[in-house]
Amino acid sequence: GAEAIEIGVLVYQFIEDTLSVRGRIGTNLESSSQLGGVSATERTLGGNQVQLLTWGVGPSFQQPLSNTVTGSLSYDVSGVDFLNAPTGSTPVTASNALLQKAQTSLSNEIAGAPFEWQLTGSYQDQSYPNSVTSSKRANGEATGQYHLTRTFSLLVAGGYDWVDEPTLTKSPSAPYGTAGFLWQPSERASLRLEAGYRNRRPNYSGKLT
Repeated sequence: GAEAIEIGVLVYQFIEDTLSVRGRIGTNLESSSQLGGVSATERTLGGNQVQLLTWGVGPSFQQPLSNTVTGSLSYDVSGVDFLNAPTGSTPVTASNALLQKAQTSLSNEIAGAPFEWQLTGSYQDQSYPNSVTSSKRANGEATGQYHLTRTFSLLVAGGYDWVDEPTLTKSPSAPYGTAGFLWQPSERASLRLEAGYRNRRPNYSGKLT
């Protein structure tokens, strides 16, 4: 089982609607028996507990670059630290984790424009300070949405996924492309269907709300 406690989330705006920093911290008390199907009494004695500390902090920046284009940039570093449990004496065998994420984007900001576009780039690095293992991912993508009517739009997307994952025998790094449509008959109802090629194989997705 797990008991989560969110200690706090803080957002401070250095420049209103332009530059801000967000920080968060929380703690989990994880209980997982290594003895298999033991009784509930044995599993709750506190000898199989681990205290987790989760935290994160990062700035975000957004700025209009012209009358029609807006740019944004964000960075976030977060971590999970395994601490000693408040009760019991189970040794902590898991490794602490550190995750760094950076993202940038450009998009058009024209109210009522028939065509909307966005360019995004992202990078993610997950490492474990107690080992040499790390996982890295990056993505660059261009998306477009053309409004045929007030409720129906055509969608298109293309980009490249780069993955450096030591646990994979074959890297899924490759270009991709998808196309589809979005139907929104009302504010509370929508249907989104897309098809294309990603991760070196045909890819299909749908969402109904």
